[in-house]
Amino acid sequence: IALSCAVSGLVTALDVRTGDHVRAGQKLFSVDDRDLRADLAVKRAALENARAQLAKLEAEPRPEELPPAEAKVAEAKAQLADAEVQMNLIDSIADARAVKKEDVLRRRLGYQAAQARLAQAEKDLALLKAGTWAPDLAIARTQLEQAAAAVRQDEVSLDRLTTRAPMEGVVLQNKVRLGQYAQCG
Repeated sequence: IALSCAVSGLVTALDVRTGDHVRAGQKLFSVDDRDLRADLAVKRAALENARAQLAKLEAEPRPEELPPAEAKVAEAKAQLADAEVQMNLIDSIADARAVKKEDVLRRRLGYQAAQARLAQAEKDLALLKAGTWAPDLAIARTQLEQAAAAVRQDEVSLDRLTTRAPMEGVVLQNKVRLGQYAQCG
């Protein structure tokens, strides 16, 4: 039977000679694969990056991120307690003429602001403890699958650059030479 390559290219390897016995699947010859090998290396690096990104997202939160967030909650609680003391002091003055309305209003607004800061710090801590958002994990998993598929695609393309024996037999004639451009068909 006559054989041809699946992809045209410069012949870079001859693995058999006329008269050789071959078994099914044995390499006969290969064409230049340098560009695909380089592309495959880039795609493998992208695959490793996608794996690392997913692992990072799955490991969140980092343990060292929790103490600073907890400290912000404690600080906000202390500021709230101080604002409450200040507001109670001004409210305890019996004579309304002794204190300006503006000071009373400032103390009340300061207390409300301290409550809001505490609420924000507690929510930030809860968000941190919750870890990575599920849709972000799903996106990272999809990116990992895409990178793996790109690697598989290049591996298949590389395999197509090698012509193999379709069955067991003897090489009767070899019309391919090393360094020659092998044309499909």
